[in-house]
Amino acid sequence: MLVAYSVTRYDRLLVVVAGLIMTTAISNVTAIDAAKFVQSVGVNTHLGNWTVYENVGLVESSLAYLGVTTVRDGSMFSTAHAQAAYSQLASDGVKFDFFTPPGTNLSTFIKQLDAFVAAHPNGLFAIEGPNEVDIQTFSYNGSASLSSAASFQKALFAAVQADASLADVPVYNLTLSQPNSANYGQVGNLSSSADYANIHAYVWSGATPSQVLLNDMKIAQWDASGLPVVFTETGYDTMTSDPMSGVDQTVQAKYTLDTLMDAFKDGVAQTFLYELFDEASDPNFTNKEAHFGLFNSDGSPKLVATAIHNLTTILSDPNASQPFTPGSLAYSLDNMPSSASQMLLEKHNGTFDLVVWDEHVIWDPNLKKEIASPSSDVTVNLGKSYGVVYVYDPLVGTSPIATYTNVSRLHVTLTDHPLVIQIGDGSVTSGPSSAGSVADTIPPAAPSIATFSPDSNVAGDGVTKANQLTLAGTAEAGSKVLVFDGATQVGTTTVDVSGNWSFATGTLVDGTHAFTGQAVDAAGNVSVTSGALNVTVDTVAPNAPVLVSDTLAASNKVVVSGTAEAGSTITLYEGNTLLGTAVTASNGAWSITTGSLPAGTHAFTATATDAAGNSSGLSAVLDPVVGTLIEAAGATSLVQVGSNYLLDPTSGGSGP
Repeated sequence: MLVAYSVTRYDRLLVVVAGLIMTTAISNVTAIDAAKFVQSVGVNTHLGNWTVYENVGLVESSLAYLGVTTVRDGSMFSTAHAQAAYSQLASDGVKFDFFTPPGTNLSTFIKQLDAFVAAHPNGLFAIEGPNEVDIQTFSYNGSASLSSAASFQKALFAAVQADASLADVPVYNLTLSQPNSANYGQVGNLSSSADYANIHAYVWSGATPSQVLLNDMKIAQWDASGLPVVFTETGYDTMTSDPMSGVDQTVQAKYTLDTLMDAFKDGVAQTFLYELFDEASDPNFTNKEAHFGLFNSDGSPKLVATAIHNLTTILSDPNASQPFTPGSLAYSLDNMPSSASQMLLEKHNGTFDLVVWDEHVIWDPNLKKEIASPSSDVTVNLGKSYGVVYVYDPLVGTSPIATYTNVSRLHVTLTDHPLVIQIGDGSVTSGPSSAGSVADTIPPAAPSIATFSPDSNVAGDGVTKANQLTLAGTAEAGSKVLVFDGATQVGTTTVDVSGNWSFATGTLVDGTHAFTGQAVDAAGNVSVTSGALNVTVDTVAPNAPVLVSDTLAASNKVVVSGTAEAGSTITLYEGNTLLGTAVTASNGAWSITTGSLPAGTHAFTATATDAAGNSSGLSAVLDPVVGTLIEAAGATSLVQVGSNYLLDPTSGGSGP
């Protein structure tokens, strides 16, 4: 009954020397069918929910954009709109893994699956046992124990095997949410009641996928020893405050590409990303479950969706449905870091796609920001000259970032996500390796990054209190602009026909940001890096100023002095009346001379506004006495006015 294809795991033909993997010799490496990798990518949906998923047309277009045709969903056949969605998507060629939700009646479930297969013979990809039974109570035969969930899994497998319409459909094991050995012990050994071991492989954002996924595969076999493995859930959320799997959109894209590559290389038969959409709008980022989507809740793609689209487009094979036995390619890689990986794929037309990637921890879950990745210059030796070689970066687009002709050796720079080196089938010479010549193409001019907005307070000073900015500039019309914050790429945008572009950043941390850009034209030529637009983000208001002293000047004017944040602007008030402003010196001192004031007591307050436009609260009151007040003759008692004491003109006495 085990019908899925197997995946060969690559062992590196290299040795580690001083932290680098050095080539020993050019070797023949057998390729894997590129279409098998693309087909291994699936995605989770919630088609029974009354959320963005009820827009089935949007689901269709989003899956098509990703290049994904395999979907995992709960079997909600009793819900009319879910059943209609299953039918519509299956008619479009989508295949389903249906897992078993709580409350499922086994006999009814089998009948529903039979009806679905009768209507859509190619629409059922897999049948899955109960979901996360350690946290989602699953009752069977009057019991909600873990052993009862295991009993259901056994009964499900037996029922599928006994059903002529379903017998050839793979059965995935049930899942648990946590690697708790005691819970797995209660479930027991289900290796004879499933075709695949199954796990939800979520990786902590402070680790690389390669550091975790192999261990997850072992955990999946705790209750299904000896079976091949599927990952029915894996992914990252974009709520950066989540200390477990929260990252920004850039890191979500990079880690997800690495996850897909690692899983396939390690022999995982199917990887279902969680999930297609952010299921609800959560602008204040209070619910991590609302941010796992590859697309936003309005259907717009996140960076990860664009990266997957680019990857599946680069690896797409028009003849994927035809029988195919991949060949081999002779090559070697010089100076591959020990943390890097490689995988050779081939398309039906003989084109090889050599995927190389390095992995580093690129997210700090404590500081909640991306960590810059080191880079490595890797030499690809092909052993003979090839007519054309393209280098693609799925984070950049579907056009090559470099094109080489008549080449037998080339260099690529590895950072923290996959590059695809596409080697054409046109061998033009053979013999010893020689340096290739880069095609005669002209890179575009560097883009300009001219402005940012909002530019609060003083325009043009490079300081703002906003932490989400829109950058704008110019570049070659129709090109793409790669936007960087320091050494970290934060996104990509397309230049319009007039040569203008804009890009909205994510949430920026306080501090100085150096934004630069590179333009990539339609041929894949990359410009030099632009000059930097330096922006200081400051979202913290200064402390309230301190009013230290008041000195009476001529004409009933008062010189008010104090301290505050250096460079801030002090605004002095009496009540709501503005008395004057001043800029604080580098040592924090300031003074303001008021206009002429009426005789009597006064109550002064002040605020400080920093260069970004953040304003403090009001200071404590300073209450000087201005001019001379003549008390009534014979006044004998004091009255307090603010912090001053005056003779009380209402008191009386005979005097000395």
